[in-house]
Amino acid sequence: MSVKLSSYVWDGCAAAGMKLTSVAIMARLADYSNDDGIYWPVSRR
Repeated sequence: MSVKLSSYVWDGCAAAGMKLTSVAIMARLADYSNDDGIYWPVSRR
């Protein structure tokens, strides 16, 4: 989880007036990303 990206999402995107669903999706992607913005998806079995 990237705290850096999560803070960007909540501080930047939410403050900019984006729809809650868009912010929630971006926050979920940030949960699976590193600080460089590389996303690591998790497979479900």
